[in-house]
Amino acid sequence: LRKALEQEDYKGAVRISFIQTLQHLQAQQKIHWSKEKTNRSYLQELVQLDAFVPFGAMISLYEKAWYGNQTTGKEEFEAFQLFRQQFIPS
Repeated sequence: LRKALEQEDYKGAVRISFIQTLQHLQAQQKIHWSKEKTNRSYLQELVQLDAFVPFGAMISLYEKAWYGNQTTGKEEFEAFQLFRQQFIPS
């Protein structure tokens, strides 16, 4: 993550942060990771938790950054990080 930020690769930084969040949620046993699952599958695992809304927002920002046809800048990364901090405090 540090290297992506140093290189101003905000698209990559969002992806790395998202993966770190998934790993954190897996470690807390809030989700069960599987390579066959979609982001929406993980969201459904959180439906009964307070994490549902912020994680849904993270998914939207991640998918826009990773799959969208536009540049991901520092502002988008910082918006993503605001939601991430609800799962992994800095």
